[in-house]
Amino acid sequence: MSTHYCPCCGAELLSSLFMGSWKQIECPSCNEWIDVDVVAPGMTHHREQEDDDVADRYDDVEDDPPSDRLDEWRDGERLVIHILSGSNGLVGSLASAIVIISGILGFFTWNSIWGGGEDSLHVLVFLGLAWMFVASMMGAWIFARFGSTSVMVEPTRLVVEQRLFGTRKTREYRLGLRSKASLIASHRLWGDLVHGVRIGAVGEQPVIAVWLLPGEKRWIARRINRHLCHADWEYPQEDDTADVAWSIMDGFSWGE
Repeated sequence: MSTHYCPCCGAELLSSLFMGSWKQIECPSCNEWIDVDVVAPGMTHHREQEDDDVADRYDDVEDDPPSDRLDEWRDGERLVIHILSGSNGLVGSLASAIVIISGILGFFTWNSIWGGGEDSLHVLVFLGLAWMFVASMMGAWIFARFGSTSVMVEPTRLVVEQRLFGTRKTREYRLGLRSKASLIASHRLWGDLVHGVRIGAVGEQPVIAVWLLPGEKRWIARRINRHLCHADWEYPQEDDTADVAWSIMDGFSWGE
């Protein structure tokens, strides 16, 4: 097997770097992107049949969106997934938790301020922080119910655009050869873990689609991993050990 070296830093390039279908590879030593045809002339030609097989497998497998909230568009090396606004049981559970917690906090706040109580400064600070927590929950619910997200995936970059009430926020990330989508624990609601779709970009790893249903999240992860030519794209990994952002009504029971 031929040995190839980085033209920028001279480091030896592992043969595993050439196993994908990319036109460029990233040097692990200097992090520069290199054209495969420059480093290994003819390598792209030898991989044409393999690339055709991957494309055929991509087209042959039916994997339609599981709901009307999801849509996709693919053109060559670019995949775009649209997550439309809407509601589901998970969003409804978040709303019910907000109502219950707000009611409890409202009672204690009224009693502390107008009920003639002589609560200490520590209690008032605690109530203020609790209301800030409720505000963050409300923000999550508003975006889950009325916001939309678009994800554009290319071999070397990821673009995430979020829209809410006419405002738009766009962030771009760099992807490497090992970048892939997985499901990671993000929140805990009514005792159950809520996962988000984490995309393993270089450096930052954005988490999206937290308040979609589990089947919708798995579909997004499958489509991204399939587009990035991962052999195990059909079975996205799940990480239940990550620290959750916040836990709501954990351990609460309706008496079952």
